[in-house]
Amino acid sequence: MTIHSQYTCAIEGSLRVHVPVRLYELTLKHRLLDQLGGFSHLILEALDVMPNRGIEWVLERTALNPQQLHPIIRRLEGLGLVENFNLTARAKPLLKAKRLLHAQTKYLWLDGDYRRHSFCGVHTLETSELNDETEFVIRPWHRGEGKPRLWPSSDWGEDCERQKNRIWDVPEQYLPVAFESFNECFRDQKFVRSDWALSVWVAAEISRDVRAIEVELRTDSLRHARPNDFTFASPVVCLSTRFNMPEGAPEHLSSLLPANHCRFTTFVDNDDESVGELELTEDPKASWVWPVVERATKDRVIEHLFQELALAEENVSSVFNRHHALEERWQHLGFNWAMIQESLNLDGVYPIEDDQ
Repeated sequence: MTIHSQYTCAIEGSLRVHVPVRLYELTLKHRLLDQLGGFSHLILEALDVMPNRGIEWVLERTALNPQQLHPIIRRLEGLGLVENFNLTARAKPLLKAKRLLHAQTKYLWLDGDYRRHSFCGVHTLETSELNDETEFVIRPWHRGEGKPRLWPSSDWGEDCERQKNRIWDVPEQYLPVAFESFNECFRDQKFVRSDWALSVWVAAEISRDVRAIEVELRTDSLRHARPNDFTFASPVVCLSTRFNMPEGAPEHLSSLLPANHCRFTTFVDNDDESVGELELTEDPKASWVWPVVERATKDRVIEHLFQELALAEENVSSVFNRHHALEERWQHLGFNWAMIQESLNLDGVYPIEDDQ
């Protein structure tokens, strides 16, 4: 069927998708500091603040005698932190880590796609509730038919371990978002992952619910033909015209019989130049539909199509029978994860570069 006209009646509003996220509690501990006792910490702090009388101050403060303090100092010397009752170069960054990072607990929003690094969010990130009526929920872990799982793993322990491994792949990207003093702590030295222990758990303050961030997509980047991670159906209004020979008309007039044609209107302003003739179907082949077109808008579109038909010059076709039909059809559009990631320009969201 020949396409005589095609135009777009763009609908106000944008395509918004929902990316599920969960809030996690992160605790970072320096392994050596965690092994040292409270007296060791006190001695290191005292020697840093009062190099000349730090040991004397500790004895006064704790009421210990020198013999009781001696094995603790010997251990610190064996660890290379104290020498001749003075802090070594190794002790300085350790104390900095103790003050800025060690044993601190912070919060971080993460999505559920363990396989890749995309983004993370600060604890103040604005999120929305997910329910059964929420549409366009992006769940990369869902494949095939059936009701999708809210989260890739229902086992909290497994979920937290996989998220910890994910963070530990590129800690220099995730940890500064959660721990504000991370970059200050490692301004003059490299973060050595083996020196630290990270624990991750689902934050209890929001009842461990799965929530979502709402992402607005650029509709001019939606695609037709190429493979897409996510697809949806979009309505199309068609006015088709079909011609046939009048009964008893001379057979030689069949060579003049015009080709059937249609005029149609879409509702998504799309610049996908990879598409030739638009492929339309009678029924939507996707569970998601966008946009939802109001009746008044459809009526204006239909009126426009008939006005255009009435103005068309079809002198040759006027001698043939014709049948006009108004039909609703569907085009299928899609997008991939990269489009979502490009649109994550939200307050509190920080992109994570995937080095894999």
